[in-house]
Amino acid sequence: MRFSFWRAAMILVASVGFMSSVQAQAVPTNSLSTLINSGQYKFNRLERLSAIGNENAYKQLLPVCGNLQGPGAGCSIDQFRVFKIAEELMHSANELLAVGPTQYSLRVDNEGLGFALRWTAAEEMSAPGAVSTEFANTQVASVMSRITALRFGASGSTIASISEQPRGGSAGADDSELSASRWGVYLNGGFGYGKRHPTELEDAFAFDGKNFTLGTDYRFTPRLVFGAMLGHDTQRVDFDSSQSVVSGDMKISGTGVTLYGLYEWQGPYVDMALGMQRMSIDSTRRINYPSFNINVEPVNAVATGKTNSMNTVATIDFGWPFNFDALGIDPFLRVEYRNVKIDGFDESSVYTSGSRTGMPAGYAFSFADQSLKSTEGIVGVKLQYAIKPSFGVIVPYLKAELHKNFSTDSFDVNATYSGQSYAGSEFTLPSDERVSNYRVYAGGFSMVLPHGWQVFAQYQGTSGIPYLGHHIISGGVRGEF
Repeated sequence: MRFSFWRAAMILVASVGFMSSVQAQAVPTNSLSTLINSGQYKFNRLERLSAIGNENAYKQLLPVCGNLQGPGAGCSIDQFRVFKIAEELMHSANELLAVGPTQYSLRVDNEGLGFALRWTAAEEMSAPGAVSTEFANTQVASVMSRITALRFGASGSTIASISEQPRGGSAGADDSELSASRWGVYLNGGFGYGKRHPTELEDAFAFDGKNFTLGTDYRFTPRLVFGAMLGHDTQRVDFDSSQSVVSGDMKISGTGVTLYGLYEWQGPYVDMALGMQRMSIDSTRRINYPSFNINVEPVNAVATGKTNSMNTVATIDFGWPFNFDALGIDPFLRVEYRNVKIDGFDESSVYTSGSRTGMPAGYAFSFADQSLKSTEGIVGVKLQYAIKPSFGVIVPYLKAELHKNFSTDSFDVNATYSGQSYAGSEFTLPSDERVSNYRVYAGGFSMVLPHGWQVFAQYQGTSGIPYLGHHIISGGVRGEF
């Protein structure tokens, strides 16, 4: 009896010791969140969000992939690739915290781990939303410059009022020569460019694009014009690795249709426009971060994807110009609405160097749909001066606008590693909040020539947005028939 009692006691003690040993050697599943909250290093917001996403992916996959040296039952090849990425980051945090296994640590310091977290965050995909908005701005600039050309160089009452004003010098061609027909066909072109400076949540990039528009309008009466334009846009975005932990580019192209109308009274006028664009977006993200562990290769991979966006733009503009001989002052109010919808899509990724060159990598993401809406109120003024040389009418103008954005909330980029879509494993990466107030300025001229020909040119720029600058140069020619 005594022997049995002591034997049972020894077995119990051994069991408790064994369980304590197992618990002591248990794999930590929260080392990334522990590290970013420890105050050991000041990780920025994007790095913290990436740490949470990678840690959640690791927790979800550990039960099915944790004891495997390759894909197996319950752990697909895609899941195993994702698990190894997350495991390397987790082991790196373990080493910095001096806890748990470190076999697959990258052997980097806190800053190096922060860089690796940024490379795996996929925050680049907030750029299509910003760029799609810039395309909408280009579309608005194109139609507004066309309406400006109609108002300050159009046939009908505007030309008549100009001809009645004293000019001095030769009057040249008469108004019948300047207005030949109600129909007009025009070809416009534009070039836009700008830069986005880095912030804590979004990357630095430069962008430029071209816009070509073919349109027609019809003057139903001297005061009423309706028209339509078909436009084609191409744009390129290059991420700036010298300012952000990022590398890659985006190529965007598409077509759009815009309908517009203008009505003028003796003094005031109103114009409206409605446009839609269908855009194709090709993205390339490069993922590059080092490893100082002989058991873990440095990462050099590329992830590519393709998606589409639909942009809707609507504007209504009301103004009341005042003329003082050849000088005109045109205060106006305008409302602009934009709705940008970007389809969800799946990336693919491959390694680009080392022993794994050309092999599929685990850095591809599945992105959810994005939706961005904005409503802006604009108050502005145009100053123009009508000149009537011997060959026609020239109206140079300057314009300044104050924009009030009523939709300043940030939007989220929601994504998961491809092949790993467990609940709670999403990366939710917010964009910066949009600026509520900014300014737009423009200058240009409209010129009406004999036999119904028109030419216009315009420059437009923005100011007051701390992290973004955008410039548009546009011009066009119109003929009547």
